[in-house]
Amino acid sequence: MNFKNIFFSTFLLVLTACHNHSDNDHHHDDEEDEVHHHNANVVEFHDEVAETIDFKLDTVSAGRLQQTIHTTAQIIPALDDEHIIVAKARGIITLGPSTITGNRISAGQVIASTNSQAIEGSLRMQQEQAQAELQRTEAEYNRKLKLANEQVVTQSDLNSAKAEYLKAKAALDDIISVATNGRSVIRASETEYIRHLYVQNGQFVNPGDPIASVSHNMRLYLQADVQPRYYKQLQQIAGANINIDGIWHDISDFNGRFVSCGRSTSPNSPLLPVIFEIDGSPDFVAGTFVDIYIKTRTFEHTLSIPSSSLIEEMGDFFVFVNVSDEHYEKREVKIGQTDGYLTEIISGLSEGEVVVSRGAVIVKLAMSSGSLDAHSGHVH
Repeated sequence: MNFKNIFFSTFLLVLTACHNHSDNDHHHDDEEDEVHHHNANVVEFHDEVAETIDFKLDTVSAGRLQQTIHTTAQIIPALDDEHIIVAKARGIITLGPSTITGNRISAGQVIASTNSQAIEGSLRMQQEQAQAELQRTEAEYNRKLKLANEQVVTQSDLNSAKAEYLKAKAALDDIISVATNGRSVIRASETEYIRHLYVQNGQFVNPGDPIASVSHNMRLYLQADVQPRYYKQLQQIAGANINIDGIWHDISDFNGRFVSCGRSTSPNSPLLPVIFEIDGSPDFVAGTFVDIYIKTRTFEHTLSIPSSSLIEEMGDFFVFVNVSDEHYEKREVKIGQTDGYLTEIISGLSEGEVVVSRGAVIVKLAMSSGSLDAHSGHVH
């Protein structure tokens, strides 16, 4: 069942429950009904219905709300998380079936292969060069190994010579493998994401030519571009909230941290770059953008409510206020700044009032489904 069907089913459940309850429950005080049946902005929404949906009430309170800067941020791989895959042999390149920009590839999957059979004499020359390089590095390693035993060279020099020898040996093994089956295959060593492709199928490549850049998405950057007028506020950055699939998260949920802020603009961009670092997640796709509120260390003492309480209609904002047991008044409010989670209320609410913070859309649908009964104050 898709989201639309689930939502519609929930709506029908609410309407049915409200209707049945209103037909069977006539034990409200006459004074309370008299107050509400004259107010077309009041809807009766029963507790037993609220228990069947994601419903929550919150009290309007005065507190310290962080000042924020609202913008968008692009998700990019961390610099040390990205590396380049290069061709191992000369030949015609064939990309793997999953080698598509943005795709996730698992360990062992083919990234690309080169066909060297059509390149006459290239493999023989490469093999001769690799054999000579192996002999040179092996001789150098053995020489330094003897000197190390005599404590003439440092352990660091010996390790470097050994690394060169092992590298040359691996290169020769690769070429021998190509010479045996005519193809050089490059596989993913672990789960990786294709960041960028530098070649196309059928393209000729030489050893060392870049084929693709890949990243593990272990750590990612969020780069937000901010107008210079916020420069002073950017000196007091305390964190950020980001929106993923309609849900707000503090970057601390992803071990996030503020990294840096630009000190000047450039001819290419009149904006200041602000960088945050976060853990990678399947929810994050490199290159895409997220909604972000950059939080500063400055606060204002103000009334605020959860942002999820707000219902927007034609540019105006409304909330449902719990005016008595199971009765909710739709009331217009004027809003100020927000950090994604909380929103400042300039007018329309008083401290101590109770509003619907989750499920307000369902209450709205219940109100719009019928009119108030002049005798009972119920929605039918």
